Formats: sequence, C-alpha cells, structure tokens
Amino acid sequence: LGATHVMVVFGGKVGYAGDDLSKLLWMLRVAAATFDGTRPVAGWAGPPPNVSAGEYVVEGDLRVDRAAPAALAESLLYRLSYLRFGS
Repeated sequence: LGATHVMVVFGGKVGYAGDDLSKLLWMLRVAAATFDGTRPVAGWAGPPPNVSAGEYVVEGDLRVDRAAPAALAESLLYRLSYLRFGS
C-alpha cells in the first residue's frame, strides 16, 4: 500500500468527539467489505487479508479503555492515538 506518513486526529485531552477513533467503526466496515479474504490485494505479500469488525468491538460497542479488545489495542490507530498520552 506504500504509505510513508500517517496523520491521526486524537481528541482525548480536549474532548474532541470527531477524532479518528470515533470514526473507527466506519473504517472497519469499509475494510471488512473490501478485505474479506476472497480477493487478492495488489502489492500485498501473503494471503488476502480478512478484516472482521467483531475483533475490534465488545458486545457491539467500541471500547478504548482497559477493556479494549487485543485487536484494537494492537492497531496502529489506537497505538498512535495514545502515544505519550499520559505524559
């Protein structure tokens, strides 16, 4: 996919509700429809990716606290959002 830079909008300290984490469920829906494990992706090494929104939510809710699912806590968006958040 070739990205060299990533910009993340995070509203944690100021309470901005329109940040990227609040849009994550839409990103997951698009990714699940695009990367369903059946179509190869140009430039992708390995088997076709399979994205499931269920791996990122708990009982239908997006949890970004200590109860966040492992798939979410290990995602680049989550990790960049909370990078040096407490310092």
